[in-house]
Amino acid sequence: MVNRPTDIHSFDSNVWIYRFMVDPEANDAEDSRKHRIAAELTSRGNIALSIQIINEVCAVLLRKANFTESQVRQLVEEFYSGCDVLNIGRHTVKQASELRERYRFSYWDSL
Repeated sequence: MVNRPTDIHSFDSNVWIYRFMVDPEANDAEDSRKHRIAAELTSRGNIALSIQIINEVCAVLLRKANFTESQVRQLVEEFYSGCDVLNIGRHTVKQASELRERYRFSYWDSL
């Protein structure tokens, strides 16, 4: 039997925003579909995300979804207890620079 590493999932901030912000009861079929898919994807477990993703999601939820600071603190706790939160250090920033140079990614997408 071959030992394979456990799959680790990582999602862009937009996926998390659709999970938390879009009303699944809304009449907009496309938004409901995006919410359903985002909820399914982010419920799989073995999730790694950067502190940058947490910051982006919280900022959008405060500004556009009227989350309270209490709700944001609870969400941060849920991210840290349910996901592997990766800190962005010097090595990551340098690798991101190389990705931007090679593939012309945006600054934030390269991180």
